[in-house]
Order: sequence, then structure tokens, then C-alpha cells
Amino acid sequence: MMRVIAAALLSLPLATPTHGQESDQDARFGSLRLCADTVTDARIEQDEASGQMLLLLTFSPEAAAKVAEMTTAAIGDVIVLRLADEIISEPRVYEPILGGELQVWGTEIETMERLLPAVREACPAA
Repeated sequence: MMRVIAAALLSLPLATPTHGQESDQDARFGSLRLCADTVTDARIEQDEASGQMLLLLTFSPEAAAKVAEMTTAAIGDVIVLRLADEIISEPRVYEPILGGELQVWGTEIETMERLLPAVREACPAA
């Protein structure tokens, strides 16, 4: 399930990649490449209200505009979050994501931890 951040969150120091750690995997949310140019912050947190673990991605202004455009056009449809050829999540869009932040719920913590290095590395040259 995906939604704009609303609840108070408790940040947990979980499996943050070490400096210089790189991923050779392509991470995408729909057509948007997730990397250091598009994601300004990526972390695993625990929702204070439910106790459920979630992946929180904060987008750059340009990427946030693209996410808003994509999710506005996809109301009622699914946008796939993937890491290389693996589908991480297939959330159905019920409302546009206009705040520049994406929460991914219901994904195994190990999968979230594998996604972090990919979204923190430099984007490949075009």
C-alpha cells in the first residue's frame, strides 16, 4: 500500500548502506528512475501508530512533480515499484501523491534494505 506521509514516524537505524556501497540494480517507480538525482532521502522507519515497518522515499522537486503527474494520471491503476527485474510493490493509486514523499508498506524488511543502495547511488549518465 502506498500513501503520502501522514502519521508521525519514528526513525530507526536499520541497515543503512556504508559510504561507497553501490548497487548494480536499476530501481524504478513507474517510469521514474530512483537514484540520487531523484531521491533526496531514503530510509526505513516504523510507523508510530501501527508499528509497521515502511520504506520512506523523499523526492527531489523535479521528481516530485513527475510523481504527482504520474499518480494523477494513474488514479485507479497500479504503478509498479521495481528493483531490476523484481517487482517490489504494485500499489493501486487511490489519490495523487502531491507531497513529494512515498511510503511503501507491506514489503519485507530485507527487500527494503536491498532497495536503499540502489536509490542512493548516482544516476547513470544519459
